[in-house]
Amino acid sequence: MSRWLPSTAWLRPGIVRPGLVTRDQVLLAAKAAIAAGLAWVAALAADPHSRPYFAPLAVLLVVQPTVYDSLSRAFQRVAGVVVGVAAALAVSRVLAPSAWSIGVIIFIGLIVGWTARLGLQGVVQIPVSALLVFLVGRTTPGYAGERIVDTLIGAGVAVIAVLLTPPAPAPAPFCRRRSRRWVVARRS
Repeated sequence: MSRWLPSTAWLRPGIVRPGLVTRDQVLLAAKAAIAAGLAWVAALAADPHSRPYFAPLAVLLVVQPTVYDSLSRAFQRVAGVVVGVAAALAVSRVLAPSAWSIGVIIFIGLIVGWTARLGLQGVVQIPVSALLVFLVGRTTPGYAGERIVDTLIGAGVAVIAVLLTPPAPAPAPFCRRRSRRWVVARRS
């Protein structure tokens, strides 16, 4: 057998290249890449003078194989960003940037996220957003609002992309063959 697969191997329902990347992973990567580009375009249309790098980043973090997982991550990300931005705006009136203030922001952000049970992405997003807005937002007017808008656009585009594109079907023959072996092996 040849080391290289035929050029149409990626169309087969199984594996793209044995041991490297599955067909489902290629389709998910394509979905995320296209949605990230569309999120960039949408965010630039919303504000032509911005650099909306958080919109494609939100897509990358939100797009998942299932609609449920994507919606869950979108909610966690948006909630985490909004809470983090609000916390940074409140804290920036009282604290100046220092090692202690950064530690306090991260500590409080994580505790708030865990208390609210936002899920892993939401929990981490609170201190990340708070830290960025606390440090970068001081020198960049409107940064906090742009962060929220870009995240909303990216999460929205990601959810729409997942809703509009069908999930990759599982390779049925492989699953059936495996389940028969399991049943036969279990009876022995």
